[in-house]
Amino acid sequence: MLNDWFQDVEFEISWATFQKLPRHPAFRYEYLSERCRVSPRPRYYHARFNLESWEPQTSDSICNEVVVESLGETNCDDLHDSFLQAFARTVPFCQLSESERRRSVHQLLERTFSGLDGPLHRASSHVLRERASGIILGASLITLLPSEDLERFDHPDWRASVPSDAAETNWGFPHLTWIFVASKRQRLGLSSCLLDATVSRLKDRGDRTLLSTFLLGNDQSLLWHWKMGFQLLSHVSSV
Repeated sequence: MLNDWFQDVEFEISWATFQKLPRHPAFRYEYLSERCRVSPRPRYYHARFNLESWEPQTSDSICNEVVVESLGETNCDDLHDSFLQAFARTVPFCQLSESERRRSVHQLLERTFSGLDGPLHRASSHVLRERASGIILGASLITLLPSEDLERFDHPDWRASVPSDAAETNWGFPHLTWIFVASKRQRLGLSSCLLDATVSRLKDRGDRTLLSTFLLGNDQSLLWHWKMGFQLLSHVSSV
C-alpha cells in the first residue's frame, strides 16, 4: 500500500522559520522544543467518471509516435522503469533513496498484479510503447471492486465477495488503480491515449462508470482528473 512508504522527518528549526515552511496536505507539521516533526497524514480524493460522456482525446500526431496495446501478458517487472520515472518526484517516492524507490515500485506493482487491489482486468488495462523503439512509456491498470462505494473499497472484508472468474465476467466496478507516463514524455497528451483505449474496452464490457482514487496534494493528478472529466466525490478520507 502507498501509505507504507511515507516517512517521518524531524529536525531542529526556529519557530519563525517553522511558520514559513510550505505545507504539503499529505503530512502533519508539529513544533515542540525547537524541533519540527513532519509525519505522514495521507488522504485521498475519490472520483467517478461517466463513460458514456467520453469523447476521444488522442490527436493524430500523438498516434504516430506511440502504440497503445492491451496489457496482455505484460508483467509487473516490465513496468518498473516507466513507473519509477513517472512518480520519482511525487510523494512519498521523492522522500526515498534510489534503492527504496525501486523496492516500493516492485511492491506496489506486485500488489496490483497479484489482485490485492482487486482482480486485475487485463483486457481494459493497457501499455503505452514508443513506436520506434518499442520501449514501454507508461500504462493504465484497471482493477475491479465489488461496489462503487469508494468510501468502503478499503474495507478488509470486501475480498471475500470476489468470485474466481471476476476478470473474465462482468463482475464488479472498474477502478483506475494506476495510470502513468514516464516523466520525459509527460505533458504531451499521452495519458489520454491510455484513457481512450481503456474507456473503449470498458464500454465494450458494458460498464458505465470508471472509478479513480488519488492522493490529496498531488496537484498534477488532480488537474488531470479534472481535465479528463472525472467528478470528485464528496468524501475525502485516509485509505
